[in-house]
Amino acid sequence: MEKTILSVKNLSKTFNQRNHSVDAVNDISFDLYKGQCLALVGESGCGKSTIASIIAGFTAPSGGCVMYHNTQLSFQNKSAQQQRSTMQMIFQNPLSSLAPRMSVLENMKEAVIYHEKWSNEKIESEAIRHLVRMGLSEKYLNRYPHQLSGGECQRIAIAKALMRQPDLLICDEITSNLDVCVQAEIIRYLIELKQSGISILFITHDLSLTGQLCDYIAVMKNGKIIESNRTEEILNHPKKEYTQTLIKAAF
Repeated sequence: MEKTILSVKNLSKTFNQRNHSVDAVNDISFDLYKGQCLALVGESGCGKSTIASIIAGFTAPSGGCVMYHNTQLSFQNKSAQQQRSTMQMIFQNPLSSLAPRMSVLENMKEAVIYHEKWSNEKIESEAIRHLVRMGLSEKYLNRYPHQLSGGECQRIAIAKALMRQPDLLICDEITSNLDVCVQAEIIRYLIELKQSGISILFITHDLSLTGQLCDYIAVMKNGKIIESNRTEEILNHPKKEYTQTLIKAAF
């Protein structure tokens, strides 16, 4: 039987603005299993990044709950961060995860120094190991973010996330600012991570990126999941007109 890593149940989020309120997320439910990848797909503003922010603990929901390893997650209290110790989020802009005045090694050290009692030697060896997993060599340790390409920065952001030995990676549009060749490289590395047992929530507006990586796809529109199924079923036999439009745009 597949082990459920993440279970989102009836999740909702309403943002109250000056003269009105906006339902960014409306009664969302889905499960993510160990070693599998679920894609949340939809156009900008559909609510998928809000869901990622809620799961990661940056935003509190208006309703519903998030279960992680069969534990209901808290929000905005002392236990919230501890509950998410094996969960890592990777952002669209990798520079938001990397301190610009710190070397790559210093950035990767920041990922564990407050959580693990590791020697400097162990931190460096682990940093090198994860850089190699991302197709980079140890020569990058002494470089700074401004000396790197966008693709290199994103791979280092992933390597930094791996320092915490996560069970779940939340990838929020992490390839959208990269060219097609670099996108393919990132997807290949994510496939390898999935094969190692890491679960991935992959948020994207581009269905063309989901074929090889994702096991399931949930299509979002206006804060709701309008269609969800195994990847091959969504791509080959979409039921909703909106999903068909997204597929035509991607392929």
